Parts: sequence; C-alpha cells; structure tokens
Amino acid sequence: MARRFVFGALALLFAAGVLGHMARMGSAPTFDMVAVEGDRRLHVLCEGPQDAPFVLYDAGAFGIYADGWWVKEALKADHRICVFDRAGLGWSDPLPKGVSPDPDWHVADMRRLVAALGVEKPFVLIGHSMAGLRLHAYANSHPEDLIGLVFVDAARPQTLDLKTAQRFI
Repeated sequence: MARRFVFGALALLFAAGVLGHMARMGSAPTFDMVAVEGDRRLHVLCEGPQDAPFVLYDAGAFGIYADGWWVKEALKADHRICVFDRAGLGWSDPLPKGVSPDPDWHVADMRRLVAALGVEKPFVLIGHSMAGLRLHAYANSHPEDLIGLVFVDAARPQTLDLKTAQRFI
C-alpha cells in the first residue's frame, strides 16, 4: 500500500512537471535572452549591483536557472549573480546541430555567455550536482578566468570511476 502511494505521488509530480514545462515552453521567456554565438541565445537572469563581484551559477544535469534561485537571492545584495539555462534547456535555444554537449563544450559556452555579458574576469563560478564536472573542466582549462569555485553537493571527476555511479552514467 505504501509503495503504491509513493509511486503514485511520484507519477503525479512527474506529470505536473511535464505539464508545467509544456505550458512554459508555449509562453515567452521570463528573463533576458542573450546572444552567445551568432543568433543562438541563452536564457539568463542577472541581479545585483553592476559594480559588485561577479558570480555565475551553473545548475546540475538537467537543471535550469530556477535551481539556483536560492543562491541568487542570498548573494544579490552584494554580488552581481547570473543564473541561466544551458543550451537546449528551459527557454535557451537548442544546441547547435552536430554538437556533443560534453563539459568542454559547456565551458566554451559559459565563456561565450560571460563575454556577451561584458563580465570582467576573474569571477566566481558556482556549480550544483553534475555541474561539478563542468566546474572542474573550466578550472583546468581556463584558471585565469576564475577567482574561486563553489561546489554545491557537486560531482567530482573521480565519481565517474565509482562502480555505484556507473549505473547513472
């Protein structure tokens, strides 16, 4: 009985999420659409003083800007913080044809976003969950861009080697 209730509740939550996503996609983006490559755009919300230290929040696996809302709210009084939807998620435009969305490509896209926003480097990069892999990739390839990294319950590259993690990959 309890198992049926849990599965029913999960199915209801999933259905509500799907319906909410479908309704949202039929509406206009709620925040800015920033061109990052040609006419390809990312959905971005930036808040906080223009002259404050810059922070970029990257959501986990299939996360969108809303996953970082609590971080944005906590930091916006004294930081310029941006949350965004990665390419192909939320209101952002799809990935370019033929692109493999590996961490290196996402790092390049974050760099395009930061450049389009006119951000002065270095800045702080925050990542949740699977975004930890992108943060590691960013820090390893462009350490000069960053003044700090904040990992929020984030995955590490070593996690990919764990036997228990293999079933999620």
